[in-house]
Amino acid sequence: GNSKYGSKEDSESDLNGDHDKKKKKKKTKLPIPNALGDLSDLNVPYDAGTETPYFWDVHFAGETIAERVFSKCHGLAQAAEHGLQQPDFTEDELAVFDLDGDKFVNVDLSMEVGIDRAARLDLVGSRLADVIISPDLPQAAKVFTDRNKGRMFAIFRHPVDRAVSMYYYLSTATWDPMYNPKLKEMSLQEYAKSSSVENNWLTRFLVGKKSGALGPEHMVLAKKIVRNKILVGLYTDMETSLSKFDRYFGWTDHAREKAGGFRARQEMVDQADKCRAAFVAAGGDPQKHPT
Repeated sequence: GNSKYGSKEDSESDLNGDHDKKKKKKKTKLPIPNALGDLSDLNVPYDAGTETPYFWDVHFAGETIAERVFSKCHGLAQAAEHGLQQPDFTEDELAVFDLDGDKFVNVDLSMEVGIDRAARLDLVGSRLADVIISPDLPQAAKVFTDRNKGRMFAIFRHPVDRAVSMYYYLSTATWDPMYNPKLKEMSLQEYAKSSSVENNWLTRFLVGKKSGALGPEHMVLAKKIVRNKILVGLYTDMETSLSKFDRYFGWTDHAREKAGGFRARQEMVDQADKCRAAFVAAGGDPQKHPT
């Protein structure tokens, strides 16, 4: 599970001795990691002909809703984690297959071995995927190339709300490999103080530092990466965020062109709006819990 990175010990080492006022440390400026070099900067106009949207799957931040919208409202072929469910799975060849009415490329981008296979088979060069989905930064960036870059977008949620959601989910989700029965014996307050709680997941994945102490320079770098590289949506305003992604990437306009341009554009925009609103209203959290 990707959420295991960063422990309570790391968190404590962040606090011990890092802010000694007597020792005036020279501020360290960290560069954006080379591993993210093939993810486009936002100040460069998006080029649908050569770039592929990359949805950074931040767990417990509305990703389930977003992925349903990508499929059901926009008909996008996703390169995500479901690729091994392809009937008669073809190890050495990329292909799009249908799973419960959704389109997927036969790759698994939730783990490094799957990311390496997708890169080897030139997933982005094949142009089979309309959107690439993975939580695993910076590894997922390996599938992109200088010729076929990724354009990164994500939905962010308040970290305390994410942690609460994670607590309720992981204490009951017996079907999930990350299920933790010990959480049932903990109160939410005990969980918050335990080694089971995440430690700066977003920052660690952005800067590529999965363990060890984080300093102010890592926070500054993470903010710089978000500012330069990520089209941001907010969990607290899902409809607006999903609509923004549609307009930015031109999904509804592209669907209209593919259909021959016969339908009125406004009609298709309204249809996409209604579709997104329905999925947002239905919600995506498998567990309803107190807030």
